Amino acid sequence: MTRDQAITLIEEQMSKLDIEQLAALADIAHSMEERFHSLSPHEQESLKEARDDFATGHTMSHDELIAALNSSPALARLPKIKA
Repeated sequence: MTRDQAITLIEEQMSKLDIEQLAALADIAHSMEERFHSLSPHEQESLKEARDDFATGHTMSHDELIAALNSSPALARLPKIKA
């Protein structure tokens, strides 16, 4: 679905909603605005590096991923993943 198709669909449905449903939809839209934010320069660079790695075929095997996750200090308190 394109952005324009989504907007058209939402606009068509909005005319059918009562005030309580519109208020609920407004709450959802507001909560989405709070959750989504622009990426920081560091996040943008990390995403670019990941895309470049993927484009060049530099990916991890399943076993490599499990090993990396199991050795991560951030995940040290969690149970180890079995390959």
